[in-house]
Amino acid sequence: MKKSFTAVATEIINEHSPFEENVESVVKRLLRQFTKFVEMTGGSIDELKNEQGRMLFDEEDVPLLKIILSQFIQRSGFAYDFLQKKIDLASIDDTHDLIQKML
Repeated sequence: MKKSFTAVATEIINEHSPFEENVESVVKRLLRQFTKFVEMTGGSIDELKNEQGRMLFDEEDVPLLKIILSQFIQRSGFAYDFLQKKIDLASIDDTHDLIQKML
């Protein structure tokens, strides 16, 4: 079963900001950040979209997406720092930390 970007982003918002009143606005911000993140890593957001223009993620990909979006919401962690150009390349420690969070 696949999950849409919006569904995953909404879950993250509800988890980290349960009193957020403007969820739709935060979903849009997360989408902009995720798009920029994908482009900065050499990818294209269009490659993630289906024929209808929606991004749907397999269940095994959802945990990584949640980690990335969580870091954007919390404004900390490798994904957020990379997006803010605070770091150029992942260090061994950053990679280890990301893998540990996935596990």
